[in-house]
Amino acid sequence: MAGATAAERAACHLGSAAAADFACLAQSQCFKIEGVSDEGAYAGTKQAMAVLCIDDATQLQVMQLVAALLHLGNLSFEPSGDGDGVSLQSEANAASVDAASALLGVQTQRLVAALTTQVARGSHGFTKLLRLREAQAARDSLMKSVYALLFSWVVDRCKDSIGTDAHVRRTIGILDIYGFENFESINGFEQLCINFANEKLQKHFVESVFHQEKLLYESERVPWPEHIVFPDNTALLTLLEGGKPVGAAPNTSALGLFSLLDEETSIPHGSDAAFLTKVYAAHEDASAGAGAGAGLAPLLSAPKTSAVAKKGTAAHSGAHRANSFVLQHFAGEVCYNVSSFLERNNEGLHADLKALLRDCDSKLMRSLIGDAVDEEDSFSRGRRRQRETVCSKFRHELEGLLSVLGCTISHFIKCVKPSRGQRQGDFDGRYVLKQLQCGGMTAAVQVMAIGYPSRCTFGDLHELFKDMPGLSKLAAFGPTARFCRALMTAVGMAEHEYFIGLSRIFFRAGQIGFLDRLRRLPGQPIPQDVLDAMLRYLIRCRWRSAISTTICTVRARAHLLSTRRRRCLRRAVRLRLRLARTWVARASVVRNRCRATLIQRHARGRAARRGLTRARRAAVLLQARARAARCSEIYVTTRRATVSAQAAARRLAARKAVRALRALIALRLNSALAIARFGRGQLGRRKAVAVRRLKSAIRLQSARRRAVASRYTHVLRELRATTRIQSRQRSLVARRVAAVLRAQARLRVETTAAVAVQCHGRGWQERRRLELRRACASGTLQRV
Repeated sequence: MAGATAAERAACHLGSAAAADFACLAQSQCFKIEGVSDEGAYAGTKQAMAVLCIDDATQLQVMQLVAALLHLGNLSFEPSGDGDGVSLQSEANAASVDAASALLGVQTQRLVAALTTQVARGSHGFTKLLRLREAQAARDSLMKSVYALLFSWVVDRCKDSIGTDAHVRRTIGILDIYGFENFESINGFEQLCINFANEKLQKHFVESVFHQEKLLYESERVPWPEHIVFPDNTALLTLLEGGKPVGAAPNTSALGLFSLLDEETSIPHGSDAAFLTKVYAAHEDASAGAGAGAGLAPLLSAPKTSAVAKKGTAAHSGAHRANSFVLQHFAGEVCYNVSSFLERNNEGLHADLKALLRDCDSKLMRSLIGDAVDEEDSFSRGRRRQRETVCSKFRHELEGLLSVLGCTISHFIKCVKPSRGQRQGDFDGRYVLKQLQCGGMTAAVQVMAIGYPSRCTFGDLHELFKDMPGLSKLAAFGPTARFCRALMTAVGMAEHEYFIGLSRIFFRAGQIGFLDRLRRLPGQPIPQDVLDAMLRYLIRCRWRSAISTTICTVRARAHLLSTRRRRCLRRAVRLRLRLARTWVARASVVRNRCRATLIQRHARGRAARRGLTRARRAAVLLQARARAARCSEIYVTTRRATVSAQAAARRLAARKAVRALRALIALRLNSALAIARFGRGQLGRRKAVAVRRLKSAIRLQSARRRAVASRYTHVLRELRATTRIQSRQRSLVARRVAAVLRAQARLRVETTAAVAVQCHGRGWQERRRLELRRACASGTLQRV
């Protein structure tokens, strides 16, 4: 703001301050550039903003935001009295704090609290005192965020002022990519992001130039020079982004450097040293040279001691080597120092600073922070809830850029540095050659030298020469490969200098210029010898075509006749084969029918024999049972009669014995009475003995009669049991005979059905005879 007016400087709280009074501008100690006027640059900036339709009030707000950043850069934090936090109570910070708060439109106490403390969100909120490093990181994050929002706002205003039509489908865009950065002093997080973008754009260049060229050669059937190997940085991009390493197993995957950095940033107590340890542990194969290919340097390695000692600076001491790693980029090796990687990757504003900017009085600042919140929500939509980092946002924007480039037809302009010192007249051939090799230019030159860099379609070549004098008749052949070959033959171009594809013709380097010079002859027709050569070539082609057509016609006719003969012969053979197959099939059917009839006959005979045998056995069994029953009845009747006769005889004998005994008893009684009459003593005793003997005889006879009665009862019981068993056996035999008869009837029905199905188609007489036979057989079985 060297050319600003006093009112503008007062509005920005600059007063008489110079560039050396601000820490952000005094780091390089360069405050003046020869040949450049700061006043003119400021006036040009104001004029450019006016061209972008930015009014004076908004321009002043922009300058105030820039001045607020300068004042924030002058803040220096000091440890507080209790030693737990930091403070901004010094007199040197008072003016800067007041100026920054006034320019941002916030309260001074609130700005100081947001820079020195942080309120933890949750169910039990508490205020956390920031340490010195955390407070400096919060101040730097605030400055960088405001500057990034302001820069994006200026870019958007430039886009709006151009007034592009959203309905336009074809546009021309110019992309000025980063330069490859490799500083001798130190390379940090910013250089890693810039070189990563260069790697992605280099891959896009390789795919656009080499892969598309190879696809074109394959589609046109042009031989591709196989010995050309173009550079491929897929292994390094996998190392940075993550994914499946080159040459690894199908299901293996590794985290990239950026993913490891985001993971370490999200850890509460993460450190740069832990990040470097994880990088070496996760990519041991790349450190050993597995991902770089045979004979090449490893993609990831530790810095060499000799290279560090050669620098001879304090920045490359042993401590720096311990916190560094080397990546093999397409343009060369770059040594990165991981110091402050986590701090620079975590530049997001915490909630207190966002709330501070959202509640400020500056209208421009409120619009900037509102747009940033909307953009952050759109960026986080569709992703899992995670902490946004600088590298994740950078990769997301780079993917969007590459997706846009993938939808376009890209043309490239490669810039080459003549030497490392970048001095006029200083040219280092090895340095330039290395740049060309790393950028893929040497491979592109090889493709142009060995392949066909110039090409045009048949239609373009026909349009180019059809209106020339002397070629109007020859152009009637149309845009074909024959016309192009005739033209090339007429002008005397060697066959190895061009190649005719399917839809276009390819030329070696410098050959298409010959045709252009031939066409641009001022008003002169094509020489007659050229026309005669083209005419002879076309006539010869037509003659060859006619001969080929005639030969093809003759061959086609002969082929047609032979085809017809083959078809007739094939039809005759097929007919004979069909008749032979029919005769064989019929003979097979007859044989099978005879066999089936024989089998059925044997089966029916066997079934009839089995039925007859079963019926005979049943009849014999019935007869045996009947005879047994009759014999049993005779036996029982005879036994009963015998028992009755024996009982009657025993009764008669018993009666006779009783009568004899009674007579004996009467006789003896009479004798006893007679004796008693004569002598009562001894005769009385003898009479008593005789009475006792008579009683014992009577008792013995009654006991014998009871034994005979019991034996007769036992015999009757056994006879009844035998009768019951015989009746049961007769009923069981009757049931078995009934089952046998039912089975025979079922077998006859099944046999009848099978015979009726198998004998279908025979004559009525054959069926009648079969039915009569079956009826006879069934009648015989029934009789049996």
